[in-house]
Amino acid sequence: MLTFIVHSPDCHFQFDVTRRAASSKILLNAIFALSARHLSRTRTYDPYASNRYHQKCLDLLIPMLRDSSTMEDETLFAATIILRVLEEIDMPETNSHGHLTGIKHFVDARDPYATGRSLSEAAFWVGLRQEIYSALTNHQPIQLKLEHSQGELEPASGHIWANRAVIHCAKVMNFCFSEGGISISKWEELNKYSKEWTEKAAFVPVTGITSEDIHPFDDSIFPKIIYPFGYQIIGVQHHYLAQMLLEIFDPAIPRFGPRRKDLVHAMEFRVACHLKTLCGIGTYNSDTAPALFTASMGSE
Repeated sequence: MLTFIVHSPDCHFQFDVTRRAASSKILLNAIFALSARHLSRTRTYDPYASNRYHQKCLDLLIPMLRDSSTMEDETLFAATIILRVLEEIDMPETNSHGHLTGIKHFVDARDPYATGRSLSEAAFWVGLRQEIYSALTNHQPIQLKLEHSQGELEPASGHIWANRAVIHCAKVMNFCFSEGGISISKWEELNKYSKEWTEKAAFVPVTGITSEDIHPFDDSIFPKIIYPFGYQIIGVQHHYLAQMLLEIFDPAIPRFGPRRKDLVHAMEFRVACHLKTLCGIGTYNSDTAPALFTASMGSE
């Protein structure tokens, strides 16, 4: 069940978290709560078991969160991430963010590029992706510090290129949903970065089609696009989410006038192409658990 959470280079949530749970009641109850909820949704299982484990976890966790020093505890950070996934599963029914909106304090307390591929780093990136999901659902900026994150374009490993796409997506969302209005120069800067990321990251699917082959308004199935590595899937999907938002919030589209209709139609066509690609990646890379989840964000 923990493979649903994150795809990190060292698979911390699959291996390190389960090892730590043997000595951490908070982490163990968080895992039990998420697993029980999954079982109750997929087969005959006690629907209230998850609530009991969840409460046990919160009873231990909440008092510790009042101490600012615990923000450095990566085991507590991981437990909070797991509970946040549980919260997201329940959100359509409860429409509540519960106690865990404070996850931003864990994220803000650390620089992921200084943690050396640790559990803390893995938790940071999944925490940021969770914030992207929440912000996109509510059409609001992401309330996180992004200053320490790498948005550069110099050569790097594939995982860093994927993380850069996630950061870029967050910055695009902050731009689009900010109350300060749309700046043409800032839009051009973000759009330029998006194009350069595509060229320099060079994530090539093992099988796929070109954008010219996608016809978004016909009844054909989603394009078959398969990537060999999970980090590529995460990076490319967040890249397409950012592209969709940049297209929709393009300040060059006039609010009225004779050109608006044609420009809006062209924009909708491009957005539909991106959405179909996003869903195709999710559909044909479902072994990477976050792929379908990220694809569903395109409909928000």
